[in-house]
Amino acid sequence: MRKDRTGEIYNRLTVLSFHGLTTSGNSIWHCRCICGKTTNVADTDLRNGHTQSCGCYAKEQFIKAITTHGACSGGKSTKTHICWADMKQRCSDRNYHGYANYGGRGIWVCLEWILDFSAFLRDMGEQPPGMQIDRINNDSGYFKENCRWVTPKQNANNRGNNRLMTFNGVTQSVSQWATERGCSPYTLFTRILKGWSDERVLTQPIKKQNA
Repeated sequence: MRKDRTGEIYNRLTVLSFHGLTTSGNSIWHCRCICGKTTNVADTDLRNGHTQSCGCYAKEQFIKAITTHGACSGGKSTKTHICWADMKQRCSDRNYHGYANYGGRGIWVCLEWILDFSAFLRDMGEQPPGMQIDRINNDSGYFKENCRWVTPKQNANNRGNNRLMTFNGVTQSVSQWATERGCSPYTLFTRILKGWSDERVLTQPIKKQNA
């Protein structure tokens, strides 16, 4: 017999009523969060603490990660903190101009880094002057074992050896296209991150003074 959990409190959630059953027969409860919003939660997720709120707790932790851990100095974010914020944005913000090349193709940031800037700082250290974060495996995500600090040229070369572009029926890596076009992979990637099509990236004239 199903136990009635109406009125019981689990973390930030208070059970209001029975809502139904999952396909596996697990009870679903309609709950009110302390923030005022309501949500439906499976019985097992309530009892094991997997779901603690309507989602507001995770948002609070995200904001806390941005505003704490000594990330800011004199009211301005450090370069390392900016790198961390940009990394997350390009993997999660669909409105980010380069999202298609990151989150849009499955590139992700490990949960510990998403929620806690200090974890990112612990694993990577401060961003060295003139260096950028780089994924060793360009088709995998951002996590300690797959990330390193490199120069912009090294970063572009790594991505250039993995990222493919197609133009006029020919598919090559960015590095190969750069060699053919007589420019650096970094120049082409700057255009890619602006959200340009492959055709525009490869056919737009390159200004020597601002490649």
